[in-house]
Amino acid sequence: MEQVKYYMVVTDGFTRERPRSVLRRSVREGVERDEVYKFYRDGRHGWEFSDFFVRELFGQNDDKEHFEVTQDEAEAAIERRIRERESRGIG
Repeated sequence: MEQVKYYMVVTDGFTRERPRSVLRRSVREGVERDEVYKFYRDGRHGWEFSDFFVRELFGQNDDKEHFEVTQDEAEAAIERRIRERESRGIG
């Protein structure tokens, strides 16, 4: 069975309602997979590999606060960002 946890990352200028990024960590058969929801200038968006938690082990994310959220909170933040981009014509 796969277990999934969601996280938000905030830095200066970002909030829980508008996080800098949304991450998820899934564990299946003991193997962890970390992903970030990415947005590109050409309108593409989706889940991609992330090394955020690995960098954190080496102290490289000191300027970024992250916290666990529910799947619903993560999806709502992504949907808000998608609507925001669509309203600006980014798709």
